Amino acid sequence: MTRHRYSVVTLLVLAVVAVAIVGFSGSAGAEGPPSGVVVSANPSGHPPPHADTPAAKELKRRGYLVPDENAYARGKQARGGAGRSAARSVAAAPLVSWQGQSDHSVTPPDTTGAIGTTRYVELINLRYGIYDRSGNLLDSGSLATLTGDPGNLTDPQVIWDPDTHRFYYVVLDFGSNNLEIGFSKTDSPSGAADWCKYDVDFGYGSNVPDYPKLGDTKDFLLVGVNVFNQFNNYVGADVDWLTKPPAGTTCPLLSSFLKGVKQNLLNAGGGSQAFTPVPPNQEDSSSTGWVVSASAYDADTQLQLFQVTKNGDGTANIAGVGTALTVPGFTFPPNAPQPGAPVVDTLDGRLTQAVSAIDPNHGGGVGIWTQHTVAGGAGSEVRWYEINPSAHSLYQSGTVSSGSLYTFNGAVSSDRVVNGATNAFGGSMVLGFNTTSSSAFPAIQSVSKALSGPQSAFQLVKQSNASENDFSCYGQFGPPCRWGDYSAASPDPAASTSGTVGQVWLANQWVTAGSSSSDVDSQTWIWSESPPAPTITSFSPAVSPSGSSVTLTGTNFTGASAVTLALVPASFHLDSSTQITATVPAGVSYGRWRVTTPAGTALNPLLFTATLPQIDSFSPGNGPAGSTVTLTGSGFYNVSQVTLANVNASFSVDSPTQIHASVPAGVEYGRWRVVTPFWTAADPTLFTAAD
Repeated sequence: MTRHRYSVVTLLVLAVVAVAIVGFSGSAGAEGPPSGVVVSANPSGHPPPHADTPAAKELKRRGYLVPDENAYARGKQARGGAGRSAARSVAAAPLVSWQGQSDHSVTPPDTTGAIGTTRYVELINLRYGIYDRSGNLLDSGSLATLTGDPGNLTDPQVIWDPDTHRFYYVVLDFGSNNLEIGFSKTDSPSGAADWCKYDVDFGYGSNVPDYPKLGDTKDFLLVGVNVFNQFNNYVGADVDWLTKPPAGTTCPLLSSFLKGVKQNLLNAGGGSQAFTPVPPNQEDSSSTGWVVSASAYDADTQLQLFQVTKNGDGTANIAGVGTALTVPGFTFPPNAPQPGAPVVDTLDGRLTQAVSAIDPNHGGGVGIWTQHTVAGGAGSEVRWYEINPSAHSLYQSGTVSSGSLYTFNGAVSSDRVVNGATNAFGGSMVLGFNTTSSSAFPAIQSVSKALSGPQSAFQLVKQSNASENDFSCYGQFGPPCRWGDYSAASPDPAASTSGTVGQVWLANQWVTAGSSSSDVDSQTWIWSESPPAPTITSFSPAVSPSGSSVTLTGTNFTGASAVTLALVPASFHLDSSTQITATVPAGVSYGRWRVTTPAGTALNPLLFTATLPQIDSFSPGNGPAGSTVTLTGSGFYNVSQVTLANVNASFSVDSPTQIHASVPAGVEYGRWRVVTPFWTAADPTLFTAAD
């Protein structure tokens, strides 16, 4: 249920027509439709059939609907909490980062996005943007242009499907209560014409299928919705499904797809209704999928899992009653303060997105990564989970929490790479989120976690230069100020597989200082990030004998369990997360340093040498050009060059103690030299090139 975007232009126009003042500064007034697009779509002045029901009006006011207003009000009361501390690794800085789409006629943006093999697609209220992987904008425009529907659009969602190599989107039209569903014709869309688009009626009539969440299995697109009747009474949680398209670049008729609705999901035991069903975006293709949800009420210790399979007739088989998954207790988060402006909305503890992927770090089982904002820390914190759906248990979980900052509006993804026959990673994660406090402007930040290593410290991604202080904060709209009901995170299918971790792409909301409280302050930001695997950036000295100390410098050494040189264990001391002092092991002449931590193994590509090259003798003592001379000595490792009188000689390294070299032409006499990356050995005795 995204907070429906209010259009400044539309509200002003309607205020004049109705002879009422829309309250940008606290005055009461008539509510209008949520965007300027609506006005142009209805030149007769008559609203769409369901745009002015009580449920639709509440959707416009707050942007998302709740099943129990009293429980919601109680749960949103401010709650304090102790900040949490734990071992932290150094956070990875964004790899790619750029300004996303914005629409200054509506708020909030409800930022969502997905990365494919060649494109990044961002959808917000009420725009789309298509970028290449470097952030170059290829096309942008209105959601009406993308979907072909000029109606009352809201709550966009987009995912990338590694199995069909397509992007998929869903957008709610809350005038018709249909879902606008589309997919890219290829893996590289460059404009709105490169999409197949459908207006899909799942039979909701005057009921509102609010807060659509898009996921998939090998066979189906799945859309979880919260259904409210026109009087804003909760009806239940549904999962709408549609079969995936066949291969090809043409757009099949809507009638060629199978579709249906699993209505009114129930929590485990069947005694209460489920709320906000979230189908994960499936990375590893499987006909078995899942839907996950959290409680609609203030306090709980469970999440719910619903299995999805395929019936013999090709329809979706979705469990109607969930299986409970026990998690640490959680309650609704209080709204978040900001300097000099009203509080911002932090939602109500619902899950907002999910990704499923194989996790090699847990025996190759499927993990569902999801998160929500709950009470904790300075007031609100983000709780994340990696769920083992087969065992109805947790692989792991954690919190993004601070004693001084409210954290909220998160999105999490594993680093799984699935691209044709290439499959890698999946045991690490990146999570993006917002922060704010009474003394700190809103910001986008991130944390990451590589394999079984510790969660990183906060990484600042984008800092706002002001508080959100727009028209959504006042009058019939607020407080609280409207803030995006969700953000985005997706694994990179084209990330390099040469290291120990993959890459995640994210998008979230930030704000800029507005000219007044009557404008829209929200912006969006897109970035990519890799989990914090260890790295060895340098070592010193480069040459040192057995038993001596060498300083290794790098990142994320916390929890280091082993250091080796040429795969031979070395004793070591962890000085800090960025420095290790190691002892050169006996019996090793040269090799590469490795550091192993719970987050992976770092390898420095440069060779370390424990034994310097030395020429002890050569035989014969003279010889003509082209004749062979045997150099005897030690430390002949990684030899790059042999010279006589500084003239290159052809050579072969027979062993660490012997080299055969050919006397170069044009040399009468000189000294033999053996060159390695770290040292050049020279024999003091002159060699004479005689006939």
